[in-house]
Amino acid sequence: KTPANALVLPFIAKLYPHARYVVLTRHPAAIWSSYANSFFDGDYVAARKFNPILNRYVPAMARFLRDAPVPLVRVSYETLVQRPEDEMRRVFAFLDLPFEAGTIDYGQHAHETKGLGDPLGVQQHSRPVTDSVEKWAHELAADPAKLAMVRDMVGRSITEYYPGRT
Repeated sequence: KTPANALVLPFIAKLYPHARYVVLTRHPAAIWSSYANSFFDGDYVAARKFNPILNRYVPAMARFLRDAPVPLVRVSYETLVQRPEDEMRRVFAFLDLPFEAGTIDYGQHAHETKGLGDPLGVQQHSRPVTDSVEKWAHELAADPAKLAMVRDMVGRSITEYYPGRT
């Protein structure tokens, strides 16, 4: 779930070649919106100056998924929050573990609340919700400057992933 891990995936795969990997993906514009709003109070310019995560992490993640150097299952964030039981059953099957329904109702269990993730939304819910699935699209539709910045970053990511394409 930590985007920065994308930069070290080849190392992690070499370190743990027999591990099974659960790779959570999300629409790039949704990642960016969440990042900028969670850590930069919605200031896309400041967020990009600090770390242009789409340009750095999306191509690295795409290479890892394309090359699949280790056993992996890709889980789409959007599908996970819309159909959590189906997706978690698929993950548990991939891991060759019995399904545990309690993983969907994560807020019903004691767990560590500190971490590197989203400081705003993670504590608001006790199970997956669809609130943020299209939130980013509405934000970008309402702000042409933000939309232009995301288009530029995604375009640069595609050029990185598919050299020679425009």
